[in-house]
Amino acid sequence: MQVRMGLLNKHEDWSLEQFRSYWREQHSRLACQLTGLLAYQQNHVTDTAQRGISYKRGPESVDGISQLWFDDAERMDDAFSEALGKQLKTACGSGGTVKDGVIEVQGDHCERVMAMLQAQGRKVKRAGG
Repeated sequence: MQVRMGLLNKHEDWSLEQFRSYWREQHSRLACQLTGLLAYQQNHVTDTAQRGISYKRGPESVDGISQLWFDDAERMDDAFSEALGKQLKTACGSGGTVKDGVIEVQGDHCERVMAMLQAQGRKVKRAGG
């Protein structure tokens, strides 16, 4: 069993209720589309004493903790590769495939894909032509 956990913070301009509503109603639908997902759990932080945990490096604020359950690490990696591939293909209006963790997008969309990945905070390096 492999569990991917996420620590979530609301957008600064959202109220806590807006965040909770979006997470419950919209984000949960997206998570449940992941191939091979066995279970999905949302843990909404409700106790203000939990929200302001102080560490030596400074206070941490967490509005929610997500748990996504998969059979194993390989299926988890496949699910996220497939989801990212779908997102990139949709944004480019193109076809393509995801196989063995490799995402292929048809057409000349390299610059657009690189910009999208960088906007998500991913490190991007162009290889090949």
